[in-house]
Amino acid sequence: MVTIGQTCINVADLDRSLRFYTAGIGLTLVRQVDFNGLHEVVLQGEGRGSRFQLAYQAEMPVPIEHGTAVRKIYFNVDDCAAAHQRALDAGATSVHEPENLDDYPVTYSMIKDPDGHVIELLEHAGQ
Repeated sequence: MVTIGQTCINVADLDRSLRFYTAGIGLTLVRQVDFNGLHEVVLQGEGRGSRFQLAYQAEMPVPIEHGTAVRKIYFNVDDCAAAHQRALDAGATSVHEPENLDDYPVTYSMIKDPDGHVIELLEHAGQ
């Protein structure tokens, strides 16, 4: 069996990002690790799904250089419109307002976190 354990992104301000991903997205802090100039927090949604890790490295250039490696990060949510607004209130920038896509069927929106990472919020119909 193969599962996704966790995904890690670099952030410019660990405390700011921790506040954003807990208050704005709704993830829960699982653990914090600090060693040799590397500071990380591990977050998780409800249940035992994959984890999301934020890392701050003192020698990393700021602002974060995104390059072309990661297009966007998806989070499943119960209420896309409410999650979108909560993220904006916590410091996100709106990229795409919530929109219902009947063909899939999902409601989705897109935001940028305080470091500019693109986040897609997905509400699956009937779930």
